[in-house]
Amino acid sequence: MADWSFFHARVVPRVIGCPAPVVDAELRNAAAEFLSRTRAWREWLEPMNVFDGFRDMEMDLPAGSSVVRIERATLNGAPFPVDGAFELDADPMRGTVGDGISSADRATIVLSRQLPAGSSIQIQASLAPSNEATGVPDHVARNFEDGIAFGALSRIRSIPGQPFSDDARAAADLLLFEREIARVAALVYRSHTNTKPRRSVQWC
Repeated sequence: MADWSFFHARVVPRVIGCPAPVVDAELRNAAAEFLSRTRAWREWLEPMNVFDGFRDMEMDLPAGSSVVRIERATLNGAPFPVDGAFELDADPMRGTVGDGISSADRATIVLSRQLPAGSSIQIQASLAPSNEATGVPDHVARNFEDGIAFGALSRIRSIPGQPFSDDARAAADLLLFEREIARVAALVYRSHTNTKPRRSVQWC
Protein backbone atom coordinates (compact mmCIF):
# COMPACT_ATOMS: atom_id res chain seq x y z
CA MET A 1 0.00 0.00 0.00
CA ALA A 2 1.30 3.45 -0.98
CA ASP A 3 0.24 6.17 1.44
CA TRP A 4 -0.39 9.73 0.30
CA SER A 5 3.24 10.70 0.92
CA PHE A 6 4.07 8.67 -2.21
CA PHE A 7 2.73 11.62 -4.24
CA HIS A 8 4.33 14.40 -2.17
CA ALA A 9 7.36 14.79 -4.43
CA ARG A 10 5.02 15.60 -7.32
CA VAL A 11 2.86 18.03 -5.35
CA VAL A 12 4.46 19.61 -2.28
CA PRO A 13 7.29 21.56 -4.05
CA ARG A 14 4.66 23.21 -6.28
CA VAL A 15 2.43 24.41 -3.44
CA ILE A 16 4.93 25.63 -0.85
CA GLY A 17 3.21 26.49 2.40
CA CYS A 18 0.24 24.17 2.01
CA PRO A 19 -0.22 22.16 5.23
CA ALA A 20 0.45 18.44 4.87
CA PRO A 21 -3.07 17.45 6.04
CA VAL A 22 -4.56 19.58 3.26
CA VAL A 23 -2.22 18.04 0.69
CA ASP A 24 -3.20 14.54 1.79
CA ALA A 25 -6.91 15.37 1.84
CA GLU A 26 -6.78 16.73 -1.70
CA LEU A 27 -4.73 13.77 -2.88
CA ARG A 28 -7.43 11.50 -1.49
CA ASN A 29 -10.17 13.57 -3.17
CA ALA A 30 -8.31 13.60 -6.48
CA ALA A 31 -7.68 9.86 -6.32
CA ALA A 32 -11.33 9.19 -5.52
CA GLU A 33 -12.51 11.26 -8.49
CA PHE A 34 -9.89 9.83 -10.86
CA LEU A 35 -10.63 6.22 -9.97
CA SER A 36 -14.41 6.72 -9.89
CA ARG A 37 -14.42 8.20 -13.38
CA THR A 38 -11.94 5.79 -14.96
CA ARG A 39 -12.93 2.63 -13.02
CA ALA A 40 -9.26 1.69 -13.31
CA TRP A 41 -8.86 0.07 -9.88
CA ARG A 42 -10.59 -3.29 -10.20
CA GLU A 43 -10.38 -6.31 -7.97
CA TRP A 44 -12.05 -9.65 -7.54
CA LEU A 45 -13.31 -9.51 -3.98
CA GLU A 46 -13.12 -12.42 -1.58
CA PRO A 47 -15.77 -15.09 -2.34
CA MET A 48 -18.90 -15.00 -0.20
CA ASN A 49 -20.63 -18.18 0.91
CA VAL A 50 -24.42 -18.36 0.81
CA PHE A 51 -26.11 -19.30 4.08
CA ASP A 52 -29.49 -20.95 4.26
CA GLY A 53 -32.27 -18.39 4.66
CA PHE A 54 -30.10 -15.35 3.88
CA ARG A 55 -30.29 -13.43 0.62
CA ASP A 56 -28.28 -10.34 1.53
CA MET A 57 -24.52 -10.36 2.04
CA GLU A 58 -21.96 -7.71 2.89
CA MET A 59 -19.08 -7.33 0.46
CA ASP A 60 -15.59 -7.83 1.90
CA LEU A 61 -13.78 -4.73 0.64
CA PRO A 62 -10.07 -3.87 0.86
CA ALA A 63 -9.34 -1.51 3.74
CA GLY A 64 -9.95 2.14 2.87
CA SER A 65 -11.91 1.42 -0.28
CA SER A 66 -15.46 1.89 -1.52
CA VAL A 67 -17.26 0.34 -4.47
CA VAL A 68 -17.70 2.46 -7.59
CA ARG A 69 -19.50 -0.23 -9.53
CA ILE A 70 -20.04 -3.96 -9.51
CA GLU A 71 -18.54 -4.99 -12.84
CA ARG A 72 -19.38 -8.71 -12.93
CA ALA A 73 -20.12 -11.67 -10.68
CA THR A 74 -19.77 -15.43 -10.62
CA LEU A 75 -21.77 -18.18 -8.96
CA ASN A 76 -19.60 -21.21 -8.15
CA GLY A 77 -17.11 -19.98 -10.74
CA ALA A 78 -19.62 -19.48 -13.58
CA PRO A 79 -20.80 -16.05 -14.80
CA PHE A 80 -23.79 -14.76 -12.83
CA PRO A 81 -25.95 -11.76 -13.82
CA VAL A 82 -25.72 -8.36 -12.15
CA ASP A 83 -29.09 -6.59 -12.09
CA GLY A 84 -29.51 -2.82 -11.93
CA ALA A 85 -30.83 -2.27 -8.40
CA PHE A 86 -32.95 0.71 -9.40
CA GLU A 87 -34.44 -1.06 -12.44
CA LEU A 88 -36.01 -3.96 -10.53
CA ASP A 89 -39.80 -4.10 -10.50
CA ALA A 90 -40.07 -4.92 -6.80
CA ASP A 91 -38.09 -5.20 -3.57
CA PRO A 92 -35.73 -8.15 -4.09
CA MET A 93 -35.83 -8.93 -0.37
CA ARG A 94 -39.59 -9.56 -0.58
CA GLY A 95 -39.78 -11.84 -3.57
CA THR A 96 -38.01 -13.40 -6.51
CA VAL A 97 -36.97 -10.42 -8.62
CA GLY A 98 -34.25 -10.25 -11.26
CA ASP A 99 -31.84 -12.87 -12.47
CA GLY A 100 -28.75 -12.65 -10.27
CA ILE A 101 -27.54 -10.12 -7.72
CA SER A 102 -28.21 -6.44 -7.15
CA SER A 103 -26.83 -3.75 -4.86
CA ALA A 104 -28.48 -0.46 -3.98
CA ASP A 105 -25.86 0.73 -1.49
CA ARG A 106 -22.62 -0.62 -3.07
CA ALA A 107 -21.80 -2.24 0.26
CA THR A 108 -24.13 -5.24 0.32
CA ILE A 109 -25.57 -7.48 -2.38
CA VAL A 110 -29.00 -9.06 -2.55
CA LEU A 111 -29.65 -12.39 -4.27
CA SER A 112 -32.59 -12.41 -6.68
CA ARG A 113 -33.61 -15.79 -5.27
CA GLN A 114 -32.52 -18.11 -2.52
CA LEU A 115 -29.53 -20.16 -3.61
CA PRO A 116 -28.40 -23.47 -2.12
CA ALA A 117 -26.44 -23.07 1.10
CA GLY A 118 -22.72 -23.28 0.47
CA SER A 119 -22.91 -21.66 -2.96
CA SER A 120 -20.06 -19.25 -3.62
CA ILE A 121 -20.61 -15.74 -4.99
CA GLN A 122 -17.61 -13.72 -6.14
CA ILE A 123 -17.70 -10.14 -7.37
CA GLN A 124 -15.36 -8.06 -9.46
CA ALA A 125 -15.73 -4.42 -8.47
CA SER A 126 -14.21 -1.15 -9.51
CA LEU A 127 -13.00 0.65 -6.39
CA ALA A 128 -12.03 4.11 -5.18
CA PRO A 129 -10.55 5.39 -1.92
CA SER A 130 -13.06 5.93 0.87
CA ASN A 131 -13.09 9.03 3.06
CA GLU A 132 -10.96 7.15 5.58
CA ALA A 133 -8.35 5.96 3.08
CA THR A 134 -4.71 6.58 3.96
CA GLY A 135 -3.47 5.64 0.49
CA VAL A 136 -4.00 3.38 -2.50
CA PRO A 137 -2.46 0.06 -3.58
CA ASP A 138 1.08 0.27 -4.91
CA HIS A 139 0.09 -0.61 -8.48
CA VAL A 140 -2.58 2.10 -8.50
CA ALA A 141 -0.13 4.71 -7.22
CA ARG A 142 2.52 3.77 -9.78
CA ASN A 143 0.20 3.57 -12.78
CA PHE A 144 -1.85 6.70 -12.10
CA GLU A 145 0.60 8.95 -10.30
CA ASP A 146 0.41 11.72 -12.89
CA GLY A 147 -3.36 11.97 -12.97
CA ILE A 148 -3.79 11.94 -9.21
CA ALA A 149 -1.03 14.53 -8.73
CA PHE A 150 -2.53 16.87 -11.35
CA GLY A 151 -5.93 16.57 -9.70
CA ALA A 152 -4.54 17.39 -6.27
CA LEU A 153 -2.54 20.35 -7.59
CA SER A 154 -5.62 21.78 -9.28
CA ARG A 155 -7.64 21.49 -6.10
CA ILE A 156 -4.94 22.99 -3.86
CA ARG A 157 -4.13 25.89 -6.18
CA SER A 158 -7.86 26.69 -6.33
CA ILE A 159 -8.01 27.38 -2.58
CA PRO A 160 -8.48 31.18 -2.38
CA GLY A 161 -6.33 33.63 -0.44
CA GLN A 162 -3.30 31.41 0.13
CA PRO A 163 0.36 31.93 -0.82
CA PHE A 164 0.08 28.92 -3.13
CA SER A 165 -3.22 30.02 -4.75
CA ASP A 166 -2.94 30.29 -8.52
CA ASP A 167 -6.09 30.16 -10.64
CA ALA A 168 -4.22 30.01 -13.95
CA ARG A 169 -2.07 27.08 -12.91
CA ALA A 170 -5.06 25.41 -11.28
CA ALA A 171 -6.87 25.55 -14.61
CA ALA A 172 -3.84 24.15 -16.42
CA ASP A 173 -3.56 21.32 -13.89
CA LEU A 174 -7.28 20.60 -14.26
CA LEU A 175 -6.85 20.27 -18.01
CA LEU A 176 -4.01 17.78 -17.51
CA PHE A 177 -6.11 15.91 -14.96
CA GLU A 178 -8.99 15.62 -17.43
CA ARG A 179 -6.64 14.45 -20.18
CA GLU A 180 -5.27 11.71 -17.94
CA ILE A 181 -8.80 10.61 -17.06
CA ALA A 182 -9.70 10.39 -20.74
CA ARG A 183 -6.50 8.50 -21.57
CA VAL A 184 -6.83 5.97 -18.77
CA ALA A 185 -10.57 5.50 -19.32
CA ALA A 186 -9.81 4.55 -22.93
CA LEU A 187 -7.20 2.03 -21.78
CA VAL A 188 -9.59 0.54 -19.24
CA TYR A 189 -12.29 0.24 -21.92
CA ARG A 190 -9.91 -1.97 -23.87
CA SER A 191 -8.74 -3.80 -20.73
CA HIS A 192 -5.21 -2.44 -21.34
CA THR A 193 -4.98 -4.34 -24.63
CA ASN A 194 -5.32 -3.44 -28.31
CA THR A 195 -8.63 -5.28 -28.62
CA LYS A 196 -12.19 -4.01 -28.36
CA PRO A 197 -14.46 -5.33 -25.60
CA ARG A 198 -16.55 -8.29 -26.72
CA ARG A 199 -19.42 -7.73 -24.33
CA SER A 200 -21.04 -4.87 -22.50
CA VAL A 201 -20.36 -4.40 -18.82
CA GLN A 202 -23.11 -4.97 -16.29
CA TRP A 203 -24.29 -1.94 -14.33
CA CYS A 204 -25.32 -2.01 -10.73
